[in-house]
Amino acid sequence: MFAITMVAVILHLEPIKISESGAILLIVTTSIYALLIGMRMRGFIFQRAFAIVHQGDGMLKIELQPSKPTRIYPGQHVWLRISSKGYNYLPFTESHPFTIASWEKAEDGKAKSITFLIDPRKGFTRKLKQLVDDNTTNFSSYNKLVAMSKTDPRNRELQKKAKAESKRFKLAFFDGPYGQPIRAEEFGTVILYATGIGVGAQLAVVKHLLESRESGNAKTQRITLLWEVEHEFFVEEKTGAKRIIKDTAYTMVLNLLQQDCDRLSRLRVSPEKEFEYKSGWQGASPDQGYPRPVPTRLHNVPDTYHVPGDDSPGKTKSFETKRIALDPDSSLSDQLNDDNCRGSTWVSVCAYPGFARALRNVVARKGLHFHEHEFRPKKTSVLSVNV
Repeated sequence: MFAITMVAVILHLEPIKISESGAILLIVTTSIYALLIGMRMRGFIFQRAFAIVHQGDGMLKIELQPSKPTRIYPGQHVWLRISSKGYNYLPFTESHPFTIASWEKAEDGKAKSITFLIDPRKGFTRKLKQLVDDNTTNFSSYNKLVAMSKTDPRNRELQKKAKAESKRFKLAFFDGPYGQPIRAEEFGTVILYATGIGVGAQLAVVKHLLESRESGNAKTQRITLLWEVEHEFFVEEKTGAKRIIKDTAYTMVLNLLQQDCDRLSRLRVSPEKEFEYKSGWQGASPDQGYPRPVPTRLHNVPDTYHVPGDDSPGKTKSFETKRIALDPDSSLSDQLNDDNCRGSTWVSVCAYPGFARALRNVVARKGLHFHEHEFRPKKTSVLSVNV
């Protein structure tokens, strides 16, 4: 087909009096474009995956399990095609980019599952709501079920359950990931702004920073996430003393806070003492080492981390969510005046264009490092969480 197109182009060059150099340029650019399209289609054909669509309050969460683990970084996105009319039907005309919000790593450091947060509005994202199956488990639980069925092949009940669960997954194809990796770990203070569904892109940055601090490769001492939403998605239900948070993104924030708490607990030497370890950036303990010489500091590590209490939806004993007017100038000034700021400051935003533009101007005046995600959510209360 491409050869026929090229012949047709050449035959029509003389009547419209295109020069020889122009003809060569046209053929070269067309060939490059065709090559890029071919590479994109090759990715969709060979990069298969299974997808699970979960319904959260106000948004969808898609978990993608590629056939082969892939290496990903925060700030990247993938082009996704997913079945919308049954397991064997694949609408090749519907391909959409989605920013990566989280992932689960395999032993080699590559992602064995990828998570996206999606705001269902119209078109393709609205169709995704039809794929929601509340009875579907997540890939982590499913993989454990498969492992159990393999260790006990005579257990027909396990075999039957694993087979039935696999049929709930949707066939998907993806292309990517695309986008430049974000190097937020090079900065001592990281301030993240997000509006609406834009929090998904910033959650990936937080996760990457926590993993980098775990391995001792991050200078970051302080992470602040400022999130503006139209309304509170999470609803509290009390069953005895148990508190359930329904909002998908807010639950992911709490999970990241717990992840950081677990890291501090592992570094704890004595429950009641300050301890000294060779990392001025709260990275690794002395036995883990550190790739670069850094100043030695004293850090006070909490004995325990208190999970969200039942008293109010926005407070815990270790951190507090604040509802404030998200004005770029005043909110950033408040963060910079905080005594906890350390090292150089990096400000990132994933917000609607008006807010991002205003914040960009403020950051430029203050001479700070600035980053803006490619994804810009629709214009949509603010959660301030210190990690």
